[in-house]
Amino acid sequence: MVDVESESVAVTGVEHPAAGGIRLSIYRRRGSQPANPENGNPVAATKPLNYGERIRFPAKLREPRNFRNPGAFDYQAYLAREGIFALGSVTAEKIERLPGFSGTLLGKWQNRTRRSVLHMVHTLWPPEQASLMDPCSSENAFTSSAN
Repeated sequence: MVDVESESVAVTGVEHPAAGGIRLSIYRRRGSQPANPENGNPVAATKPLNYGERIRFPAKLREPRNFRNPGAFDYQAYLAREGIFALGSVTAEKIERLPGFSGTLLGKWQNRTRRSVLHMVHTLWPPEQASLMDPCSSENAFTSSAN
Protein backbone atom coordinates (compact mmCIF):
# COMPACT_ATOMS: atom_id res chain seq x y z
CA MET A 1 0.00 0.00 0.00
CA VAL A 2 1.24 3.48 -0.86
CA ASP A 3 -0.14 6.98 -0.40
CA VAL A 4 -0.02 9.17 -3.52
CA GLU A 5 -0.96 12.79 -4.18
CA SER A 6 -3.09 13.27 -7.28
CA GLU A 7 -2.55 16.01 -9.86
CA SER A 8 -5.54 15.14 -12.02
CA VAL A 9 -8.23 12.50 -12.49
CA ALA A 10 -9.60 11.31 -15.83
CA VAL A 11 -13.33 10.55 -15.93
CA THR A 12 -14.64 8.89 -19.11
CA GLY A 13 -11.51 10.00 -20.96
CA VAL A 14 -11.68 13.67 -19.89
CA GLU A 15 -8.93 14.84 -17.54
CA HIS A 16 -9.86 17.12 -14.62
CA PRO A 17 -7.46 18.81 -12.17
CA ALA A 18 -7.92 17.18 -8.76
CA ALA A 19 -5.47 17.58 -5.91
CA GLY A 20 -5.84 15.16 -3.02
CA GLY A 21 -4.46 12.07 -1.37
CA ILE A 22 -5.17 8.53 -2.55
CA ARG A 23 -4.31 5.36 -0.61
CA LEU A 24 -3.38 2.95 -3.37
CA SER A 25 -3.08 -0.82 -3.02
CA ILE A 26 -0.61 -2.25 -5.53
CA TYR A 27 -0.78 -5.97 -6.25
CA ARG A 28 0.28 -8.61 -8.74
CA ARG A 29 -2.16 -11.02 -10.29
CA ARG A 30 -1.71 -14.60 -9.13
CA GLY A 31 0.56 -16.42 -11.56
CA SER A 32 1.75 -13.24 -13.29
CA GLN A 33 5.38 -13.13 -14.30
CA PRO A 34 7.68 -10.52 -12.76
CA ALA A 35 8.60 -7.73 -15.14
CA ASN A 36 11.23 -8.69 -17.68
CA PRO A 37 12.13 -6.54 -20.71
CA GLU A 38 12.99 -9.62 -22.80
CA ASN A 39 9.52 -11.16 -22.60
CA GLY A 40 7.63 -7.89 -23.13
CA ASN A 41 6.75 -7.09 -19.51
CA PRO A 42 7.46 -3.48 -18.51
CA VAL A 43 10.63 -2.93 -16.50
CA ALA A 44 8.89 -0.23 -14.45
CA ALA A 45 6.83 -2.82 -12.57
CA THR A 46 9.88 -4.28 -10.79
CA LYS A 47 11.43 -1.08 -9.47
CA PRO A 48 10.16 0.21 -6.12
CA LEU A 49 8.31 3.50 -6.18
CA ASN A 50 10.33 6.38 -4.76
CA TYR A 51 9.21 9.54 -3.01
CA GLY A 52 8.33 12.30 -5.50
CA GLU A 53 8.14 9.98 -8.49
CA ARG A 54 5.25 10.78 -10.82
CA ILE A 55 3.05 7.88 -11.95
CA ARG A 56 -0.12 7.28 -13.97
CA PHE A 57 -2.45 4.36 -13.29
CA PRO A 58 -5.99 3.22 -14.09
CA ALA A 59 -8.10 2.64 -10.97
CA LYS A 60 -11.64 2.90 -9.72
CA LEU A 61 -11.54 5.30 -6.80
CA ARG A 62 -13.90 5.06 -3.88
CA GLU A 63 -14.51 7.07 -0.75
CA PRO A 64 -13.33 5.59 2.54
CA ARG A 65 -16.24 4.53 4.73
CA ASN A 66 -16.97 3.56 8.28
CA PHE A 67 -18.92 0.48 9.26
CA ARG A 68 -21.65 2.20 11.32
CA ASN A 69 -20.56 0.49 14.50
CA PRO A 70 -21.18 2.94 17.38
CA GLY A 71 -18.00 3.70 19.30
CA ALA A 72 -15.78 1.99 16.70
CA PHE A 73 -12.64 3.43 15.14
CA ASP A 74 -13.46 6.30 12.74
CA TYR A 75 -11.46 5.17 9.70
CA GLN A 76 -12.83 7.91 7.44
CA ALA A 77 -11.78 10.72 9.85
CA TYR A 78 -8.37 9.09 10.39
CA LEU A 79 -7.68 9.04 6.64
CA ALA A 80 -8.93 12.64 6.28
CA ARG A 81 -6.41 13.75 8.96
CA GLU A 82 -3.72 11.97 6.91
CA GLY A 83 -4.86 13.85 3.77
CA ILE A 84 -6.36 10.74 2.15
CA PHE A 85 -9.77 11.22 0.54
CA ALA A 86 -9.98 8.26 -1.84
CA LEU A 87 -9.02 4.57 -1.94
CA GLY A 88 -8.05 2.55 -5.01
CA SER A 89 -6.15 -0.49 -6.23
CA VAL A 90 -4.10 -1.28 -9.32
CA THR A 91 -1.98 -4.12 -10.65
CA ALA A 92 1.74 -3.34 -10.65
CA GLU A 93 1.94 -3.98 -14.38
CA LYS A 94 -0.46 -1.10 -15.15
CA ILE A 95 1.59 1.60 -13.39
CA GLU A 96 3.23 3.97 -15.85
CA ARG A 97 6.14 6.13 -14.68
CA LEU A 98 6.10 9.76 -15.82
CA PRO A 99 9.00 12.20 -16.17
CA GLY A 100 9.59 14.85 -13.53
CA PHE A 101 9.62 15.10 -9.75
CA SER A 102 6.81 16.10 -7.41
CA GLY A 103 7.48 16.69 -3.75
CA THR A 104 9.85 18.61 -1.52
CA LEU A 105 13.56 18.21 -0.97
CA LEU A 106 12.91 17.81 2.77
CA GLY A 107 10.43 15.01 2.05
CA LYS A 108 12.92 13.35 -0.28
CA TRP A 109 15.65 13.57 2.40
CA GLN A 110 13.32 12.16 5.09
CA ASN A 111 12.29 9.27 2.86
CA ARG A 112 15.89 8.45 1.91
CA THR A 113 16.93 8.50 5.60
CA ARG A 114 14.03 6.22 6.57
CA ARG A 115 14.86 3.73 3.80
CA SER A 116 18.52 3.74 4.82
CA VAL A 117 17.66 3.00 8.46
CA LEU A 118 15.25 0.21 7.45
CA HIS A 119 17.88 -1.27 5.15
CA MET A 120 20.28 -1.46 8.11
CA VAL A 121 17.54 -3.03 10.28
CA HIS A 122 17.01 -5.75 7.66
CA THR A 123 20.78 -6.24 7.33
CA LEU A 124 21.43 -6.59 11.06
CA TRP A 125 18.44 -8.64 12.24
CA PRO A 126 16.71 -11.82 11.08
CA PRO A 127 13.47 -11.27 9.09
CA GLU A 128 11.15 -12.07 12.03
CA GLN A 129 12.73 -9.38 14.22
CA ALA A 130 13.26 -6.86 11.42
CA SER A 131 9.60 -7.04 10.46
CA LEU A 132 8.66 -5.77 13.94
CA MET A 133 10.43 -2.48 13.13
CA ASP A 134 9.29 -2.30 9.48
CA PRO A 135 5.52 -2.65 9.11
CA CYS A 136 5.87 -2.55 5.31
CA SER A 137 8.32 -5.42 5.00
CA SER A 138 7.19 -8.08 2.53
CA GLU A 139 8.13 -9.73 -0.73
CA ASN A 140 6.31 -6.98 -2.62
CA ALA A 141 8.78 -4.93 -4.69
CA PHE A 142 6.81 -1.75 -4.03
CA THR A 143 7.10 -1.94 -0.25
CA SER A 144 10.58 -3.37 0.21
CA SER A 145 13.19 -0.87 1.34
CA ALA A 146 16.58 -1.48 -0.22
CA ASN A 147 18.75 1.52 -0.97
